[in-house]
Amino acid sequence: MSKNSTAISKINSRLTELLFSKRWVWVWVCIGILLIWKCVIFYYLPYANQDGPHSLGQTFSLLRGNLFSAPLGNSHIDPYLYPYFYAIVSAPAFLLLPFGAYNIFVWNLILALAGCALVLSLVDRQNHLSLSVAFVLILGFLCNMYTYGLRNELPTTVVMLVLLKIILWNPTPRLNFFRLVIIGVVTAIIGLMHPVAGVITVGLLLMMLHDYKASLIDILTIGATTFLALLLLYLPVVLIDFDKWRYTFFVIGMEQDEHSFSWSSCIKYVKYAPIVFVPPLIAIVEKWRRSGLKSSWWIKETIYWVLMIGLLSLFGRSYYFPYLIVFIAWRLLRLPNFTIPALALLVVLIVSPILTHYLPTFQLIENPKYSQTLHHIISEVEKYRDKADTDLVYVNARVVMPIMDRPKARIFFRFYRTVAQKGMDFSGDDIFLYINPDDYKLIIRNLDVPEENLIVTELISPTPGLLRPGTFFRERDAPLGLWKIELLEP
Repeated sequence: MSKNSTAISKINSRLTELLFSKRWVWVWVCIGILLIWKCVIFYYLPYANQDGPHSLGQTFSLLRGNLFSAPLGNSHIDPYLYPYFYAIVSAPAFLLLPFGAYNIFVWNLILALAGCALVLSLVDRQNHLSLSVAFVLILGFLCNMYTYGLRNELPTTVVMLVLLKIILWNPTPRLNFFRLVIIGVVTAIIGLMHPVAGVITVGLLLMMLHDYKASLIDILTIGATTFLALLLLYLPVVLIDFDKWRYTFFVIGMEQDEHSFSWSSCIKYVKYAPIVFVPPLIAIVEKWRRSGLKSSWWIKETIYWVLMIGLLSLFGRSYYFPYLIVFIAWRLLRLPNFTIPALALLVVLIVSPILTHYLPTFQLIENPKYSQTLHHIISEVEKYRDKADTDLVYVNARVVMPIMDRPKARIFFRFYRTVAQKGMDFSGDDIFLYINPDDYKLIIRNLDVPEENLIVTELISPTPGLLRPGTFFRERDAPLGLWKIELLEP
């Protein structure tokens, strides 16, 4: 044995002694550090994506007493008859959280913590999953850009992990009737939180039932319960205005927002979240080593992976691939148990946060004025809260947080005219607030008001954007400032 190998062995032995003597403590300490670090990043960079606030429109409408409206991002759809359960789930959080414009980020971190706890609970309940493997899976989850996208895939993933726990709570050759009913109801709820997640869950559930050799009666019971739950919970909504529902769900939701099969969505996800695939790859190699090439297990495993990735790729969006973590957790419970060496854990822990933690920290240190300008913009937008009770206030989705709970707050987006088949409503004392010079062209394309009838005022001078990693930090994002558009007085 070489001196280098001996040194590495000693380091690994010492790390194992340090980490695993109080292994649960160390795991929660690492989770806490990563979440607190991300919390600090959110504070200095409170910059939402387009879809995060957009998906909360129905939530805030529900808090105002109207479940069938979502004017923040869907004022052109009235009544709003899309599946509504995400609004039900998120409304209590936004009713109780006291952090104002930061509530959306705190909600995201709470969900991330819940996801970690659910994965760790599988270790506690299922001895087939070692803590070291679960920890790497959690790192793949916490150090994943999609986890912090603020979209409703994260809460749906958490509910899917709850469903996995229900199925695995006390595995027996046959699930009892009560658990079959619960599985069916939770599956329906997932579908009413996000229809795509519902389709993914049904596919995953069928694979699991096949793998556990469930009887046809069990499968039919779950299917019937899911159908009845959907019928009871959603059919009354559909019948409010069937023609409107059909148009918004199938024409606007499916034809205009086209989702088509694409393997590139999987490639994109792998590029941004490679750590997620480390535990299952090791598990598959370990199983292969123990069973040999003659075993037929790998045929079934390959079929499961192809079906799952194919199902996710069917919708052509990489942001649906976070659902894959539920599938991976399940497969890890079915593949051989193994332990990842402490030194390897340390390497993964150091490398994992590159995109989610190191990168934004570096960007903020390199350009602190960007954070100052962003906070100035958030404060300025907040001044229009009262105005958003009486007049339309259109704001870029990335900074709409201070007023997104107000009834007249609106998000503008580039495809508004295509989706709504008309220009954005804009009259009287309505205003636009935009943060990027390119937003102006976008707004003009979606307005029916002549450009010469508009007044543009610079409220906050622009500051250079953050360095872009995609160009190896040779270029910056668009400048960040704040401008206001008003109508000329007649």
